[in-house]
Amino acid sequence: IAALLLLFAGYSQTAQEYFDRGITKFNLENFAEAIVDFTKAIEIDPKYAIAYVFRGRLKITLGQKESACLDFRKAGELGRADAWEDIKKYCQ
Repeated sequence: IAALLLLFAGYSQTAQEYFDRGITKFNLENFAEAIVDFTKAIEIDPKYAIAYVFRGRLKITLGQKESACLDFRKAGELGRADAWEDIKKYCQ
């Protein structure tokens, strides 16, 4: 049992894995938990632009416009052209 605990303690999920899990939760309309996963992906990789986009879109869905616009802006700064479209659509 101790060996298994050490094995799991050494395993950490990647930003991609959290993002993928967030997408699954997004598709299941479990928006609050999807935001948690996108946030974790961003914590692991602060330059993970698409995670900002999806988190922003979920925040729009949940009525968190100001925070969503910050996510879109960050994603745009990181090179996501679709984030600028979201800013035009939701943040004007």
